[in-house]
Amino acid sequence: DVPDLQLHLLPWAYPAGNQDEPIRHEVDTVPALTVLTTLIYPKSRGTLRLASADPTRAPLIDPQYLAEPEDLQLLEEGTGLVREIFASKAFGGSVIKEAHPGPQVTGEELRQTILHRATSVYHGVGTCRMGVDDLAVVGPDLKVRGVEGLRVCDASIMPSITGGNTNAPSYMIGEMGAALVLGESR
Repeated sequence: DVPDLQLHLLPWAYPAGNQDEPIRHEVDTVPALTVLTTLIYPKSRGTLRLASADPTRAPLIDPQYLAEPEDLQLLEEGTGLVREIFASKAFGGSVIKEAHPGPQVTGEELRQTILHRATSVYHGVGTCRMGVDDLAVVGPDLKVRGVEGLRVCDASIMPSITGGNTNAPSYMIGEMGAALVLGESR
């Protein structure tokens, strides 16, 4: 009843997986289209914790990508769906071949490839969730509980991820925060 995948399209061949190195990867120059199958409602949940009381220390971030088996299964199914779409009559044979990972990559090999190539689309939410319960960090007025004069007005207050890109809801949160601040200063 509700979509569980989003397809992102890039007009080039996406470079190699696991791009965490501090180098710029070469883009394949062959004419290509990359389709990224993206989880809309991932089940995996990461953590963001303080490393110490020292505010200059970087926080401990563990995104726990694909820690839940259902997430990996859904991406595997999504890859199959993308393959079906591009093999359909609608594309009239205009797709010459699948370059990466290749149509022969299936099953466990495909799951390992997904684990190697998966990346974030930078839509993290919920690190200081808004709510009215004792575990909520931010109240409905966007004020951080227990800290005077501090509000949070970004995607981190979302109690759960939205079904799609977080851009529009983040703008709305920012606008709400601005209105609250301006309303208080009048």
